[in-house]
Amino acid sequence: MARVLHTFVTTLLASTPDVYLDKITMEQDTVRLELTATAPHARCPCCAVSSSSIHSRYQRHLTDLPWGVCLVRIQLTVRKFVCRNRACGRRIFAERLPDVVAPSARKTDRLLTVLRAIGVALGGNAGGRLAYPTCWCSRPWRRSHAMPPSASRTKSARVPFGCPVASSTSTKSSR
Repeated sequence: MARVLHTFVTTLLASTPDVYLDKITMEQDTVRLELTATAPHARCPCCAVSSSSIHSRYQRHLTDLPWGVCLVRIQLTVRKFVCRNRACGRRIFAERLPDVVAPSARKTDRLLTVLRAIGVALGGNAGGRLAYPTCWCSRPWRRSHAMPPSASRTKSARVPFGCPVASSTSTKSSR
């Protein structure tokens, strides 16, 4: 049974080849997946120089789409790398997994896509009322989650923390 479950979960994660399933824990109403990022190198988000020098590791705790009535919690072990470009302002950076989760996010991209679709289809507040009691999110939906970053009102470019900014001009959004 454990091998079948492991094969099933690995099939679900097939779109992310740089993630390895370490352990599955079944609790009363929660499935916990322990995943580890396994890419041999990562690119610095500031200068795009590839690095294979691992600095340290840390764990991210994510929420994914539920499996039936069970919540899915993911414990993702991610590595921090040392940037080898001396001209780069960022010395240490964490590897990115854009197919799984956005930087600093606590919900997977799959879950956010479904929550946005519910919010658009039902008009925001009704979508939040539907998603919250069905365990699709751990707290009531906030307006700041409604739009993806590419559709935000501000016209200033997003620059990762620690990266030099090319120009200091910024535009204010008109209301």
